[in-house]
This record gives sequence, structure tokens and C-alpha cells, in this order.
Amino acid sequence: MLQAYSVNNQYHWNSNGAAPGTENFGVWAKDTSSSAAYDALDSIPYTVTSPCDSANITASPTSVIQASGTHVTITGIANNCVNPAPQFEFWARWSGSPTWVLLQGYSTKATYDWDSNGALPGTENFGVWVRDSGSSAAYDQLASTQVTVIPATCPTVTINAVPTTVVHGAGTHVTITANAIGCNGAGPFYAFWMRVGTTRRSRHMTGTARARQLEPSTSESGPRMATAPTATTPSPARRSQ
Repeated sequence: MLQAYSVNNQYHWNSNGAAPGTENFGVWAKDTSSSAAYDALDSIPYTVTSPCDSANITASPTSVIQASGTHVTITGIANNCVNPAPQFEFWARWSGSPTWVLLQGYSTKATYDWDSNGALPGTENFGVWVRDSGSSAAYDQLASTQVTVIPATCPTVTINAVPTTVVHGAGTHVTITANAIGCNGAGPFYAFWMRVGTTRRSRHMTGTARARQLEPSTSESGPRMATAPTATTPSPARRSQ
């Protein structure tokens, strides 16, 4: 109840603090000599609009290559706010996590710069809270978008040797050259192996990054198959800027 029975036929409502949505007001009326709870009643809906009509968010670019160090600009947009200089707050939900974390607290800055270096392959979610400069709400509008982190990979590699044959005992040095094709990340990284004769163990070889004049390493450990192993590099922890 807002106001009990009286001869006053008006009620003054202070809408300050009302959340956006629909409020419903009703009235009971009865004769002053009536003993009923009411003789007649009526109601009316009342709309409380948000200080900002809506919010949008964009990401540029919308996809990045893993470990490329690409910076992504997240932009918040506030539409038709009552007052100038709306405020923006940016959030993220990292791939595989159910929890949103705060990236940048409320300010009039409408962008957030995300350094993708260290992000794991998958989908990163970014959100923005928008509120009018005169609003005390947690947010008036919100929106979210996604950025895809594409795995860094080299799909093809070729290898050749110069010269292709040597005379036993001549001490000829052989240059083994590898060429990775179609790498989409920071660039290729090579590891060379050698399986001697009919042995089943491969030996790791040392040399320069691209064209290698091979010398055996001191380690005799290696794969037991003729094919070269696939290197696995631990992914760094995600960090934001």
C-alpha cells in the first residue's frame, strides 16, 4: 500500500531509484459510508525508461593468431543517453572460464586495448557496461562480443640435403635445410633429428635456425621412430593490458 483511504484523490510518487521497466499503480475507491473493502478499482501501467536506450560493443580485429602479440581494440557504444559523457566499464570472460573479470573500471573512456599475447586458442568474451553520467545504477545497458584466438601452426615442412651423398670417411660437411610453409604465427621454429642406418633410435642434432650444418648433440635420447617428433611448447599464462 502506498496511501491509505482518505478524501485525497492524488498520490505523488518519487521515481528516483526506480529500475527501468514497468511499474503498475492501482486505486481502490468506495463511498465514505461503505463497509466494503472497495466499491470499485482500476490500475494503470507506468513505464520507466533507461537513461541510455541501448549499448553496443565492437572488437577490431575479431580474430588473432596465437602468440602474435596483436592488440585488439574493444569499443563500447552508448546510445541516446539522457546526459552527455556516458561511462563505460569493460569485462572479459576468458576461454574455458565461467567467470567474468573486470578489465577497466567506469570512466568516460569508450575503448579498451587488449594485448592478445599469451592468450590460448579458443574464444575470448568481452563485455561492456554502460551507464548515464547521472545514473547511480550498476549499469543502464550492457553488451558483449567475442574474439577468436586461432592456433599458431606450420602445416607443411620440407627438407633437403646438400650434397645428397658423401664418401665414407671423407669428413664432408652436409647442410640440411628445412623450409616450413604456411606458418600463420610469429614464424617457424626448427628441431632436427637423425636416425643412423637401421637403428630405431633418432639422435637430436644441433645447428643454426634455418640452414643447419649438423653436428650430433651430446644427448643420445630421441624418438624411436624414423619420423621427426612434434615439438610442444608450453603456452604462457594469459595476460591483459
